[in-house]
Amino acid sequence: MLERDRLPEAADIGMRERAKAMAARLLVVHGFRGFSFGILAESLNTTRANLHYHFGSKMRMVEEIIDEYAAETAARFRTVWRDRHLSFCDKVLATYAINRDRYEEFNVSGEGRPWSLIARMRNDFDVLSPAAVERLRAFTREMNEDVRKGVRLCMERGDLVAGTPVDDVALQIASVINSAGPITQDAASIERLERVYQAFLTTVLKAYGPGGG
Repeated sequence: MLERDRLPEAADIGMRERAKAMAARLLVVHGFRGFSFGILAESLNTTRANLHYHFGSKMRMVEEIIDEYAAETAARFRTVWRDRHLSFCDKVLATYAINRDRYEEFNVSGEGRPWSLIARMRNDFDVLSPAAVERLRAFTREMNEDVRKGVRLCMERGDLVAGTPVDDVALQIASVINSAGPITQDAASIERLERVYQAFLTTVLKAYGPGGG
């Protein structure tokens, strides 16, 4: 049997998934420039040769991680914003909860450390491959469109009045989502991000909520 035709063993699959999970965390902490197979190998108690065997190169591994992370993150936001049963308030609060959960993975005591892989990788556009950059940009487009459709759904169900400027409201909340990582880092806490979401929610409902104005 040729090597390329060999079925992956369970140990191989397990190693790949463990490596990607650890690499994703290291990329958040160190960025693309500070991440290496050497650091990853030490964290996993394996060898760089083993990582090259599984992934080929650092860039190929990072492309795979970004693709999977972006798809999973986009799906989480899509579930919230395309849910016809969630009110506008519930959508905004659920969006903040997604950010908070990721933040708390890296900030057990609220230190304000980096926590968003997407935000971290955006800082490394100049050294990422075209495929990785395009996947990050595609994530932004997908998320923006899901939010826009979600705002329209909220208007249709009566959470927002008819004539609400859907594109403008969606642009604002999408901008908060895209800036969530830098906001928490600048403030060194999650509280600033919570206040930003709450201020956005209060402002929109005051202007376009059924009882606002």
